[in-house]
Amino acid sequence: MQQIRIVLADLPANVATRQSLQDTVHEYIEVKGGVVTLNAYVQQIEAVFSRPSEHVNLGQTPQHLTRTGVRVEGEYSGPVNDFVLTDLSMGDRRSVAIAIAQCSRSELPRGEDLFAMAERFL
Repeated sequence: MQQIRIVLADLPANVATRQSLQDTVHEYIEVKGGVVTLNAYVQQIEAVFSRPSEHVNLGQTPQHLTRTGVRVEGEYSGPVNDFVLTDLSMGDRRSVAIAIAQCSRSELPRGEDLFAMAERFL
């Protein structure tokens, strides 16, 4: 980024003019910095959309858990819960595991109950 430096001796002697000029220079620096940042964001977005597999990966792994939540593999004689674990990785960052669950709306707590619970912590 281009550096702008003002030497106070070069500024007009009038205090109001000097302040106005300094304000203008500071606004210019902020706008110029914002444009550089915006260009960097646009370049990052273009990189992701042009090669998405290099930036975002999504995979699925089937899992089997006992009723107590212990993962089992191979032969197991007891009852198990089967679900799919979704692995998400973004760029160089660590991958995260996501378990997507479904429940009916009738099983969700009512909205008023959530507000009452939140009020206790305020």
